[in-house]
Amino acid sequence: MLNQVGIREGLKKLGEKGNGAEKLDEDRAQLFHHLVAKLLYLSRRSRQDIQTAVAFLCTRVQSPDMDDYQKLTRVMKYIRNTRVMKYI
Repeated sequence: MLNQVGIREGLKKLGEKGNGAEKLDEDRAQLFHHLVAKLLYLSRRSRQDIQTAVAFLCTRVQSPDMDDYQKLTRVMKYIRNTRVMKYI
């Protein structure tokens, strides 16, 4: 099932760190922090399937870079594409 929605590949890429990625500007860093906080709430309340990715993103809130922002967008796309999935 994890392969169907692409999360297994996403988890592999989640830990990868690019070399010398550009830091986010102040506005985008604030947006990053805001969205990660919302994801943290969501992962605690109803979407336990994203807890690993959100836990990683929480470690990157202090100084996010473009790689981290791309990982955030990947999680957001995953949530959008799996809205109708039923969780046991």
